[in-house]
Amino acid sequence: MDLPNEDGLTSKEKNARVKFASEDDPSQYPDMMGYSFCDILRFAKAMPPSVNGETSMAHMTGDTTLIPMSNWDETMGGYDNWGVPMKSDDDVFERTMRTQFMYGGLGSSKLQEPYQQVQRTMAAYQERTLNEYSQTGEFQNGTSQLYILLIRLHPAHTEGTKTKVWRLVACHADTNLDSFHDQIMTPAMGWRRHYHAYKFIVPTSGVVFGPQNSDAIDMMHSTGYTLNSEQYDLRHVLRKPGKRIHYIYDLGDHWRHDITLLGRIDRGTKIGLDYFDKYKFIQEALKGNGTYA
Repeated sequence: MDLPNEDGLTSKEKNARVKFASEDDPSQYPDMMGYSFCDILRFAKAMPPSVNGETSMAHMTGDTTLIPMSNWDETMGGYDNWGVPMKSDDDVFERTMRTQFMYGGLGSSKLQEPYQQVQRTMAAYQERTLNEYSQTGEFQNGTSQLYILLIRLHPAHTEGTKTKVWRLVACHADTNLDSFHDQIMTPAMGWRRHYHAYKFIVPTSGVVFGPQNSDAIDMMHSTGYTLNSEQYDLRHVLRKPGKRIHYIYDLGDHWRHDITLLGRIDRGTKIGLDYFDKYKFIQEALKGNGTYA
């Protein structure tokens, strides 16, 4: 899954523009929020990954002056928030408090929050491509397959120690993302079930999947648009071996994980240690039991 292709956008999507509530101040947002969606997309695609929350406009204007703007998760290495550029010094919680009575269900304008307007247009394209992929033979074949997954807690959480926290998991390829979070991720990592909220993020596009109408204690930290994690499964987001997704547990403390698809196998297939030749640390950990089903 990549950022949208212009050719796949409808005419309405290409020409869509952000609508601001009359009480809001557009100067609080990046200038590109005044562009058409097609130009915002071009801007986002051309934007280089930020470093320390800063990037330049050289890709658009030639000016190499660094500015606090990013659409990149520097910790995990991938797009964030649907790939929509945001001011790095933007305090999301403060902005939400400032605009909560301008937008959405509580807003006088009934408009969606400006960033969400852009994210929803990104999402419309992604939902179409996801639905199209659901009709392919590759996707359908996954109903009889297992996924071999490597789950790694980001080393930033164990900085200063030699500890590396990872899990090797085999599960049905058609496990929906909400069930994967609740029944596999949280038990495997030792997290508490039915307590904290979560997000799955596709690093090549910034597409976000998460719970809808959750009563998790940290849902107040859930910002931006998310696709319903109950409606999509592992096959949608991990299609080829080597592909990765990011998983965040606890939207307050942000425990970050990297999930890599090591392989797809038919159910009942036996694999040995040689299956993990590219991952010597896995082979070392598994020695003593030469076959896994």
